[in-house]
Order: sequence, then structure tokens, then C-alpha cells
Amino acid sequence: ADRGWESAVEQIGMHTPSVLILPGNPDMRVPLDIVRLPCLLSPALQILNLRLIRCGDRGAEVIAQHLAKSLPHLHTLDLAKNTIGASGTKALMAAAREQRALRMLVLDSNRIGDDGAEAVAAL
Repeated sequence: ADRGWESAVEQIGMHTPSVLILPGNPDMRVPLDIVRLPCLLSPALQILNLRLIRCGDRGAEVIAQHLAKSLPHLHTLDLAKNTIGASGTKALMAAAREQRALRMLVLDSNRIGDDGAEAVAAL
């Protein structure tokens, strides 16, 4: 089995990084278990790159749940190429309204649709 994500979690261990880059790749056989993602998130995190991890709407919703309450200093979140749709986008936009430090949210190459685009425009 592919232990890429488990290995990343083990390597980070108890460190509190301000930058966390866990980009996936098109050949990745095992997507990030998004439910385990919160164990990687520290309040000191300022930049989070989760490009191409195949998180989808469910992953975006999990990230949104932690955005305001667990990541007060996060200013850059890259979720490009994750098949995020309108519901994930709406959850992220609602969380971004509460989390005042966020300055850059990268959602290119997702499937946000018209409803997602309207949520982004309303922010």
C-alpha cells in the first residue's frame, strides 16, 4: 500500500510549521484521508498547499470547518485541481468570511460551477 500521506504525518510529528506543502500528483494511488488532515494543522500555519490531493467537496468542507477556529494565521490556501464543486466552495467561502487572515485562496481547475462562482463573488 502507498504510505505517502502516513509518512508525511509521521515526518511532521509534533513540529509546528508555518508552511505546509502536501501537493498530490496525478499518479497518486491513495488520496489524502481528509478526515486525518486536522492532525497536520497547527495554529501557527500560515501557508497551506493541498494542490491536487483529490479532496473534493467533502475535503473542502473538512478544511472549512477548521479554517476559522483552528487556523487563525493562515493567509494562503491552495486547493487547486481538487474536483471541488459548488458545495465545497460555499463552505470555504463561509469559513473565509470568519477567518480574517486569509488573503489568497487558490481554487483554479476545480468544478465550482455557477453557484460556487456566486459564493466567491459574494465574499
